[in-house]
Amino acid sequence: MTAQTAKQKASAAAKDANSTAPKVTTESKMEVYLSKTVQLVPGAEPLKPGSHSLIESVATGLIEDGLAVSKESANSEEEGEE
Repeated sequence: MTAQTAKQKASAAAKDANSTAPKVTTESKMEVYLSKTVQLVPGAEPLKPGSHSLIESVATGLIEDGLAVSKESANSEEEGEE
């Protein structure tokens, strides 16, 4: 009985991993400004430089890697140059 349950769980997990249905996330989004083109997922369309709304953890990672700045930071830098 246990082996059958494990197989069912593995099968359900495999179906979920291969699902194209959008995943629900409770993580908030953050506006960032990309300084260069970034490929987030292999095979997906890369994000071009400019303003984007990304999941906060992804946006934070890009900021830490120096590939993006928060939109608030970008706006304050532009205001300081005037």
